[in-house]
Amino acid sequence: MHLMPDEIHNDLMIVSLEVPDNISSEKLEANQLPAAWKNYPGPPFQRIGNAWLQGRSAALLYVPSAIDPMVSNILLNPLHPDSSKILIKEVVPFRYDERLLTVKYPR
Repeated sequence: MHLMPDEIHNDLMIVSLEVPDNISSEKLEANQLPAAWKNYPGPPFQRIGNAWLQGRSAALLYVPSAIDPMVSNILLNPLHPDSSKILIKEVVPFRYDERLLTVKYPR
């Protein structure tokens, strides 16, 4: 997550989902994003996200991770009919690892 220590919320949750193999999905490639999409803070993405939600073209949208180029983040469109096929399996509190919050630089 792109958060500074003073921006951390203590009410975040990790949700495990069961997603059928045949669920509708789309993939957003890095070259489809604004030029400074990896910057912190990033450019506003509301227009892209709102268009995808309202278009209801897929239940899932894979988007590139700004932190790890080897993975994607997955957005869920609750407005798409296929979203009802996705089941919540587990919900647990998310806790930041303190080692990620303490950055020490060599002198």
